[in-house]
Amino acid sequence: MRTTGYGMYPKDIAALPAAAGEAAIVLTYADHRAFTDVSLDRFASVNSTRLDWQGVEVLERSEEFDGDGLREMVRRHGGEGELVVAFWGNHAVPSVALEAEVMAAHAEMVVGSCYECWLYFTDSRVLIEFQDGEGFVAAGVPNWPRTARPSAPPALRTLRAVTQPGARCSGPGSRTRPAGTRGLPR
Repeated sequence: MRTTGYGMYPKDIAALPAAAGEAAIVLTYADHRAFTDVSLDRFASVNSTRLDWQGVEVLERSEEFDGDGLREMVRRHGGEGELVVAFWGNHAVPSVALEAEVMAAHAEMVVGSCYECWLYFTDSRVLIEFQDGEGFVAAGVPNWPRTARPSAPPALRTLRAVTQPGARCSGPGSRTRPAGTRGLPR
């Protein structure tokens, strides 16, 4: 029996994985927790869903709160091939991982599918917060030196392995994914 409530409403973001196709990975609860442990959970919060930016290395603030604004921020902070995990304000909506280029291409869908979300850049360890009507804030993840290269959580190692060119499953030209992360119906 599922007791977390995580991922119960995949339809809320169904358009994003459908548009991104094989590039999208819908995270299992275990993968979601592994990524929150190295990103969102390292920030203090204000009023439960907003991050507290005091004492944090804020890299950029933007008053824009549309797809174009997010696209530009993703391009500035995401490296080529870098995996970006999108966490939604509603825990019942499953987190999604995309490469930065794909996330930028679908930025309108990201901001159009929620009123708040957070994007975690797994290589650069940058987090972008989106609050509808208030814009974006990008910051380095605290308590994790951006110059250090600590070992990645198991979920990240697995996702990196299966998103590399040449990773295959049974179908010709398809890419394999961790169990339970096949994405949403297309």
